[in-house]
Amino acid sequence: MLGEVSRHLAALEDSAGRRLGQPDDPLLLSVRSGARFSMPGMMETVLDIGLNDDSVLGLAKASGNERFALDSYRRLVQMFGSTVMGVDSALFEQAMTFLKETRGVPDDVHLDAGDLAELVETYKNVIRLETGEYFPQSPAEQLRRAILAVFESWNGERARLYRRREHIPDDLGTAVTIQRMVYGNPGPGSGSGVAFTRDPATGQKPALLDRPRRTHAACPRERRVPGSWFAISQERRQSGL
Repeated sequence: MLGEVSRHLAALEDSAGRRLGQPDDPLLLSVRSGARFSMPGMMETVLDIGLNDDSVLGLAKASGNERFALDSYRRLVQMFGSTVMGVDSALFEQAMTFLKETRGVPDDVHLDAGDLAELVETYKNVIRLETGEYFPQSPAEQLRRAILAVFESWNGERARLYRRREHIPDDLGTAVTIQRMVYGNPGPGSGSGVAFTRDPATGQKPALLDRPRRTHAACPRERRVPGSWFAISQERRQSGL
C-alpha cells in the first residue's frame, strides 16, 4: 500500500509544483475517508499533513500570513494528537480555553500569531505527557499514520452505530482519500463547505451549500443549517467576494 501511496504522491507533487515537507513552500495534504456510502462526521479526518517546525515558517512566508500558518499548524497537532495518537481531545480544549481566558478574548479568532505559536508548543507538550511520544516532525510519518488512523476509524464505535442505524453493511470497508489542502481559515473572507446537488433531507432542488464561516475542518463534524446556493451567492456579491 505504501508503495502505491508514494507513486500517487509523486504525481500530486508534480502537479502542485511543491513537495511534501518542502520547507519554503510546503505541499500540505488532507487525509479523509472514502466509503461507498456517505457517513458524515462518523469517520476520522486529518488535515494539514506536512506541517512541522520548519515548514510552518515556509507557509507563513509563502502566504504572507503568519497567523494563518500557525493556526493551521496548531490544528494539525490537535487533530493528529487526538485522532492518530489517542490523546483525549478535552485536554486540547482545556489548553485553548485557558489561553483565551488568560488573553481575555471570547474565541480563538481573536488569538494572534504569538498566542497560536504558544498553543502549538502547549499541544505538543500535552502529546508528550500523555503518550510518551513526540509529535512527529516527519511529513512521511504523519501521512503514514494518518492513513492507518482513517482506515481504523471504519471500526470505531461512532461509525459502527451509524452503519447499524442506516443499514450499511459492515464488510464494505473504506478507501482513504488523500488530497491537496484547500483552506477555509486564512481570514474572514474565507470559508469551506459541503455542496449538495439537492436538499439532503428531502431530495428536492435547489442545491444547498453547508458552509461554516470559520474553518476548513468544521463542515463534516458540526451541525449547521445549510443555506441555499442562491442565498450564498447573494451574500458573496454583497460582500464583494
